[in-house]
Amino acid sequence: MFIPKATCFACKIPLKAYKNDVTVQVNSSFGPYYKIAADVWRCPSCLTRIIMGYAEEPIAMNHEENFQRHDWNEEVNL
Repeated sequence: MFIPKATCFACKIPLKAYKNDVTVQVNSSFGPYYKIAADVWRCPSCLTRIIMGYAEEPIAMNHEENFQRHDWNEEVNL
């Protein structure tokens, strides 16, 4: 039996993995807070994308020296 991980609300079809291991910057009221790896999934019909499958630990916190590195994978801001 196939049980989808995520389904497009509009199209009612399962999302498909689009890009793995993107770097997501999570912001708070005071600015950037941390960066974490995640996956992007996309609806094959309407192309809506979602971020899911977050890593268990952040890649970097805002107070760490490596936070501003520019060689991360594709970066997404939340």
